[in-house]
Amino acid sequence: MAPTTTVIGIHILPAAPGSSFSIQGEQNIVVFDGSADGLSAVTGGTIATATLVTARINRFTTVASTGACRLPPALPGMKIEIFNGQSSNALSVFPAGASQGGVSGGDNINAVGAGSAYSLTAAYKATFECLTTGQWYAQQGALS
Repeated sequence: MAPTTTVIGIHILPAAPGSSFSIQGEQNIVVFDGSADGLSAVTGGTIATATLVTARINRFTTVASTGACRLPPALPGMKIEIFNGQSSNALSVFPAGASQGGVSGGDNINAVGAGSAYSLTAAYKATFECLTTGQWYAQQGALS
């Protein structure tokens, strides 16, 4: 008789980073992993045109004077780090708007306001964590 292995409480996720799927009725579970380096935030960044963040760890090396990036929809348990490697320009970080999959009225970062940008200081890093759907909490510190 062949041995039997029983695994309890572990889900093997065959999805690639950035993909979404459902488990036992839970919808919109997103896998964010890996890193992205050498990203660019171009001039004229708005919530609609901002560079979408697609990895768990992200480093922007080019940030135009009005450069912006956009977080994915805020789902509980997500944690994303963004490094502003540019020495002179702040990076505007937008939450997802309703049209990008965010909650009705748009996601929020800290108490900035739904759909409003959070300013990531030049040569700083910020960690964005979600505890409640639609709400990111950010904390930033200087790169050393």
